[in-house]
Amino acid sequence: MNHIKSCDSSKCNTRVLSTKRVLILHQGDESLATDNPMIQHAAMTSEDIAGSLERRGKRVTRVLLQPEALQFAQAIVKAQPDIVFNLCDLGAFYCERLEPHVVAALELLRVDYTGSDALTLSLTDDKVLCKRLLTSYGIPTPPFALASAKRPEVLHDVGLPAICKPIDQHNSVGVDFDSVVYSSQALQARLDSVGAENSHWLLERYIEGREIIGAFLGNGPDRVVLPFEEIVFGQHFEGKPKVLTWDSKWAEESDACKDSRPVIPADLDQGLQRRLTEALLAVADAFRIREYGRVDFRVDRDGGVWVIDVNANPDVGRDAGLFKMANYAGYSYEDFVEAIVDAALVRYGHSA
Repeated sequence: MNHIKSCDSSKCNTRVLSTKRVLILHQGDESLATDNPMIQHAAMTSEDIAGSLERRGKRVTRVLLQPEALQFAQAIVKAQPDIVFNLCDLGAFYCERLEPHVVAALELLRVDYTGSDALTLSLTDDKVLCKRLLTSYGIPTPPFALASAKRPEVLHDVGLPAICKPIDQHNSVGVDFDSVVYSSQALQARLDSVGAENSHWLLERYIEGREIIGAFLGNGPDRVVLPFEEIVFGQHFEGKPKVLTWDSKWAEESDACKDSRPVIPADLDQGLQRRLTEALLAVADAFRIREYGRVDFRVDRDGGVWVIDVNANPDVGRDAGLFKMANYAGYSYEDFVEAIVDAALVRYGHSA
């Protein structure tokens, strides 16, 4: 484990670069009147990052992404930034699975940007493709299959208990306690209830055990593994599956949220920490995740490590798990944001 106590160049393994023009491409601001907590979170994060970079001497421009108009492309060309801070996670905002397309547009504009490329985002956004790649690299992940209301028989390939998830969503969209099934009848009922007649869902073995989250900052040999986080499930989850539902993540006043407590650092013995670190770095390399990433694990009763989800370009908000892990390692929010930008600038070969 690499515990970072400050973010100077010698301890963060990244160069602190001279003043640069940073354009923040974001997806929520005060002009979007909405009760959607994800859009509100996007707006606050954009403002927070802009302020953090300005305090570090960066010249910051903010551009709101509105895909239907494509004015964002014109704004980027006009601003001529040294780097675009890509804050766009469109899976639960405008429409499904547009996140890779935004990055592809940045590539067409020939501008440098933070985070992973379109291929990596496509692979990690599709949970089935993600699982197939994990399997091809020999990275442990629970048995899985595509399921639909017309194909519930795939349960035999997965085993019980199993969990049913949308194949193209993050942030626990579409996940609740009924997502975990203990019989073929329950699976059929679940697929019928979610309208899966003409759509496919990921069905995977539900692993009873600890929920551990790993994350890193940086690229290649400069990559820093952050302290691991564990989600400790409280009284609300007694007699229920230990899964992070939508309410657990976004309904702050709900019992599900209050009783799914993040603990940093996770209490790990040396062997388990080594296995988790090896798996985290193997995922980062397999998917070619850039600058920052997060991997969700389950640890079974025998200490086996299973990769449950891979998240390139995860949430970088001040209240998100990624920053909380970085903060425990000694990063201020300004350190954290600048580390992402500087790592991307170094990757593109910008001089100090």
